[in-house]
Parts: sequence; structure tokens; C-alpha cells
Amino acid sequence: MKEIFVIQTQEQLKVFSDKNKTEILNIMIAAKKPLSVKNLAQTLDRIHSKVNYHVQALKANGFIELVHKEEKGGVIEKYYEPVAKIFNVDKSLLEFSDGNDPDSELKAMHRKVITKVYNDYLEWVEESLSVKNTKEIQLMYNTVFLTEKEVKEIKAKLYEEFMEWYRTKGNNEEQAEQKDAYSLGMLLFPKTNKEDI
Repeated sequence: MKEIFVIQTQEQLKVFSDKNKTEILNIMIAAKKPLSVKNLAQTLDRIHSKVNYHVQALKANGFIELVHKEEKGGVIEKYYEPVAKIFNVDKSLLEFSDGNDPDSELKAMHRKVITKVYNDYLEWVEESLSVKNTKEIQLMYNTVFLTEKEVKEIKAKLYEEFMEWYRTKGNNEEQAEQKDAYSLGMLLFPKTNKEDI
């Protein structure tokens, strides 16, 4: 397994942007061992055929690979694992060949995610103010100075620790009714305007 896989095509980016596929990929990374479609369907409590559809899309686009097969009760189970621990987007995909088209697919995808987080946050603030909710919110924004090596170390460490927690506690749908749902987001990117540091 490689440390980093670089997403280089729009099709790969489209697959990586799909919530169902990234959830499956994250579970496979956290498992640290090959998983079959059956394993994933049981973990997610979803229909085998739907999980298989997402797994095949991940495989076709190079995110996971078939590592071995096992025969169980006359049925051959295929086991897959991620090709890397970390997935990054090639910077060329962030360059728009159509000039500054605000409706480009990539910009629309980023806008959708950021807008969703923003709207969820505002909705929570408004509701909290109306009922005088005292639950804490963790909101942090800061400028940090890092080398490229430090950026890679931070991303790897945060991702590894979060995925370990998510695998063991955070994705248990059976306990969802006894817990509150939280939005979680993290961005780490270089600043282009150094004047506002």
C-alpha cells in the first residue's frame, strides 16, 4: 500500500466526491486489512448489490485493488484494500481550462460542500439562540506556518486518528438514536494572499 494516491482525473474526483464511495473507502482504510463486499455490506447495514456497485466504481478508478479471493460455501468472495492511506487531489484539477467559469463542475462541488457546512452551522446558531442552548461549539480558524513535510505529517496523523475513532465509535448507526448528530469539517490549504496574515 502506498502512502499517498494522487487523484488525477475528473472521473476519479467525481467518484471521490460521492459520499457513499468515500464512506466505503474510509472504512477500508481504517480496517487495515482486506475486506469483501459482504464485510462492507454488514458493517454499513446496506444491501450487498448497492455496496458492490460503489466498490466496483472505486476499483475501476484505481482507489482500491483486489488482493485475494476465498471460496466460502461454494461462493467466491473477493477481498479488496485501498491502494494508499491518503488521497490527495492533483493541483492541475484545480486549474480551470475554461477561464473563470463559476459553474465549472469542480467549483460547484466545492461550493456545495462549503455551503452545506455553512448552512448547518447557521441553522444551529439560530436554533441555539432561540432556545438559549448552551452546548459548546468548537470553532477554530488560524494561520499556521508549516513546511511541506509538516503538512503531510499533520494530515496523516489527523486522518489516521480520526479514522480509528470513526471505525470504532463514530459510525455505529445502531446507537445513532441515543446520540446527537454533529457536522465535522477540516480544511488545510495554502494561503494565496499573505497580506492578511
